[in-house]
Order: sequence, then structure tokens, then C-alpha cells
Amino acid sequence: MPSAVNTYNIGDLVLLSAAFSDHDGNPADPDTVSLKVRRGKEAASDFTPTRDAPGQYSYRYSLAGASPGVYSYRFAGVGTVQAAGERQFQVAKSLVL
Repeated sequence: MPSAVNTYNIGDLVLLSAAFSDHDGNPADPDTVSLKVRRGKEAASDFTPTRDAPGQYSYRYSLAGASPGVYSYRFAGVGTVQAAGERQFQVAKSLVL
């Protein structure tokens, strides 16, 4: 069953996050973690996530000046832990702006 897509407003600050674990399910850090964010079919932009705790990474993505539409993002880890995950969120059209 597909997961629900969160909807945000222009100007919001969205917390994007990812969790990485080893084969036993314990939190573990990849050697390198990358984040790409893309709106619709536009080119993806690269961002550097913050390590919050072992295996936990996040990035605060600003929607100031953003355009309405569906945004996709992908966290990827390489090295000692190799994994990737993708999700989406939506930016609503403003009734005022």
C-alpha cells in the first residue's frame, strides 16, 4: 500500500530524514550520505544532510519561494552501509501569494 504524501505550504521548512542500519538492524553510518531533491521533472539539486545520531540523518529543506507541485527526494548511503530510499511531498498552491 503506498504511503501518504505530506502536503506543505510555500514558506514552510520541511524536515527530510533517513535512517540507516546494518544487516542486524542496528543503527549504522554509511561512509558517505547524499541527498538529492527534485521538483517534477526539473534537474535534481544536491544537499549535504546532517548526522543527528548513529544511522540518523536529516536536512531542513526550505520552501521559501518554492513553486507548487510534487517534490521527490532521495537519501543514499555508500561504503560500510549501502542503502537508498526515496519519498515525495507536495507543495500546495497558495490562496494568497
